[in-house]
Amino acid sequence: MYGTYGYGDQYGGTSLTGVGIFLGILMILFVVAIIVTIVGTVMIYRKYVSNGEKPAFSFKDKSTWGPFFQFDNLIVDKLLKALYILSALGFGVFQIAILLASLSLGFGGFLLMLVLVVICTVIGELAIRLQFELTMLNVLIAKNTTDIKRAVCHSDKPSLPGSAPAPAPQAPVPPVAPVAPAPAPAPESQASAPAAPATPVAPAPVVPEASAAPAAPVAPAAPDKVICPNCGAENEADANFCLQCGTKLK
Repeated sequence: MYGTYGYGDQYGGTSLTGVGIFLGILMILFVVAIIVTIVGTVMIYRKYVSNGEKPAFSFKDKSTWGPFFQFDNLIVDKLLKALYILSALGFGVFQIAILLASLSLGFGGFLLMLVLVVICTVIGELAIRLQFELTMLNVLIAKNTTDIKRAVCHSDKPSLPGSAPAPAPQAPVPPVAPVAPAPAPAPESQASAPAAPATPVAPAPVVPEASAAPAAPVAPAAPDKVICPNCGAENEADANFCLQCGTKLK
């Protein structure tokens, strides 16, 4: 009956054709979106994330073996940053692909898809950011804890049993000025001679008490030490927290 009057060909065929065109365009745009996402992730990572401060692990360069086996350079840190860029960029590019494919559905379908894409993009990007921030926060806490434990282990050196503590340094004794010898007594022949009048001695000027000497300047810390701004304790150059009060140094 529908075939006789042409309702099936007019409405059903048109709607199926429109959906097929939409899906075909969407698949093509998805392939393009994957390529754009991979290329964009590599460019963004090299420009804003990979700063080259820490050398990457290499089998030929033995100097990178120590930081790798001691977990000074964490691979998960770089991996999470790359995955965040890939996820955020890929989600946005896929939303744009869906929006462009909706042009085949007509003006009304395009406006409806535009509203849905904007809402999904805002919520999705926010959710991706929060998820990776929580993960990176756990990684940073674990890394700082490892740095603190390593600094404490290096600073606490056990002393040998039975060893006496080193004596405290004593202040040097200032030298004593030599005392002039007493004059010899005059002979008896000259004793009867009248003594010459003594010349008046001018009173010695009163010297005011010297003010307290200024405190010696504190010697700067060694190049391999870091001074805590809170308590003034010396810490290792690679320490992130003070060993005395726990103040963050970097």
